[in-house]
Amino acid sequence: MFLYLSPAILNDARALILNAGDDNRKFRSAVLLCVSAVEAFLNDISQVGAGYIHHGHGSDNPMAALSLTLQQAEKLRKPTQEKVMLALLALQGNPAEKGSEPFQSFATVIQLRNRLAHPKSPTLRITSHGIEPPKADKTLIEKLNRRGIIGTGELKLFDIESLISTYECAAWTHETCTGVMSKIIEAIPYKTAVDSYKELFGLTIKCPAKA
Repeated sequence: MFLYLSPAILNDARALILNAGDDNRKFRSAVLLCVSAVEAFLNDISQVGAGYIHHGHGSDNPMAALSLTLQQAEKLRKPTQEKVMLALLALQGNPAEKGSEPFQSFATVIQLRNRLAHPKSPTLRITSHGIEPPKADKTLIEKLNRRGIIGTGELKLFDIESLISTYECAAWTHETCTGVMSKIIEAIPYKTAVDSYKELFGLTIKCPAKA
């Protein structure tokens, strides 16, 4: 018997978003949990494929191939983005477009998660335009601005953790991460099972509305 962890992690992220109130740190934590949910989901869906292997299916079966691919990726410590692409390749037989959505947004989400999970004291630059954040932070802020996550009036702020500690950022991260998981499930060739898998993994539940 295998216990799926990703639905519980995703539900915890939604609970943080729903109950954040004036505590913006909960939005930041929700971002981290959403990415953790994707990582757990890859392990969960690999176990689904392992069931096919247990019943005698080989790598010619897409679900068995999915499990074997993700097991190998885990051994090689492949990054989460690459595991997502490998999972889709195993199921579809052809690679997904990295520049399409939700994968392009997911690349930004991973950058955001890494920035939050591995914080460093930033070195700020004082210019004729005011105080500027480090180059990496500035690039990430600009990406989020282009996606409408950070308003143009907020670009003057140089503390990225304050900029992304918002409902908008947490909701966008939730939408992106559940979108990635949904794409993998939709690639499963057994179409009558797709809706059941989405429900099983909590992907039919919407992000809580803004309070």
